Amino acid sequence: MTASRFVLLLFLAASAAFAQFCDKIEQRDADSILGGAAMPMSLGSLGCSYSVRSKGVRLTLTMSDEGPGARKIYDGLKQKTRASGWLASDEPFMATTAAYGELIKSTPASPAGKCGFVVLKGSRLIQIYVSDSGGKTDLASRRETLDRLRPIAKRVVDQIH
Repeated sequence: MTASRFVLLLFLAASAAFAQFCDKIEQRDADSILGGAAMPMSLGSLGCSYSVRSKGVRLTLTMSDEGPGARKIYDGLKQKTRASGWLASDEPFMATTAAYGELIKSTPASPAGKCGFVVLKGSRLIQIYVSDSGGKTDLASRRETLDRLRPIAKRVVDQIH
């Protein structure tokens, strides 16, 4: 087998794994959390997203295998969230390794909000979050949205082996 065919097979295997990852969230969950008919969008090998463009809201799922440096990357993301003054609360029942929830409030200087979960499962870094565009809606910077996303995120993470 040539090196290029081997790389192609690895890419296809990785794409299939990420496609299966995206299948773990149901359309009705995306519609419910975003408050409308969400349109699915691919993010290539990184994951997928669901969007309600008229509201400027998006539900995004990404997964990457970070290898032996995964814990350091996870800890760095968590520290960056805390250093920015945003909520970063531990979610001990979300994953087998580590997880935290984050809530980024919209402000006049930064009108977009974001909430979600960053999960370390083995060497994989999984991020599931809701974001909104500044000025259209204030959905993502609410604790209620984070609370509504929690069971969906937990179900997705639990299904990843």
